[in-house]
Amino acid sequence: MRKFILGVLVGLVISAIFSAMCIPGLIISEGHSKFVDGHKKGIAAGRFEAAETLEKEFGHYDWKGPYTILLSVTGQVSFLSGSVVKTSNVVSIETNGVKTVRVIP
Repeated sequence: MRKFILGVLVGLVISAIFSAMCIPGLIISEGHSKFVDGHKKGIAAGRFEAAETLEKEFGHYDWKGPYTILLSVTGQVSFLSGSVVKTSNVVSIETNGVKTVRVIP
């Protein structure tokens, strides 16, 4: 009986030591991955906000003439009814020597 109890206690101690060594590494790894994911979502949200502000100020691209893409944002926008993938391009257009900024929603 003593050997059984001693075996159980040794097993518990080994399990506790193993858990104490592994769990902090898993928690740190998960936390870093969530931080990186949140950082990427924040960048995309900021770029969408910038594109919407530029769109309100300068308007849409009217598909006349060539353009240069300055910023392209693709992300998932969530609504109450679901979510959709949205792409916005902020472009530079040169018309008669004047450069303007437009948004292709």
